Amino acid sequence: MMNITFITFLFGSGIPILFPIAAMAFFVLYVLEVYMLYYIYKEPPAYDEKLNNSVLTNMTYAPVLLLGFGYWMLSNH
Repeated sequence: MMNITFITFLFGSGIPILFPIAAMAFFVLYVLEVYMLYYIYKEPPAYDEKLNNSVLTNMTYAPVLLLGFGYWMLSNH
């Protein structure tokens, strides 16, 4: 999910079709995870607070990439 987010934010200003593609990918991942949780996994995955905090810390850089590369792509002739 982080890969999809970072790639979409990095190139989204230049290729706007990435935003709906990312939304569809997130929907497919959500449906797949719900299916796996209910029908495949014997017990829920053990996610801890450290993983959650790491993801939230890393995701703060995605909007910075969107603003920086978006400005560069839209202002470059």
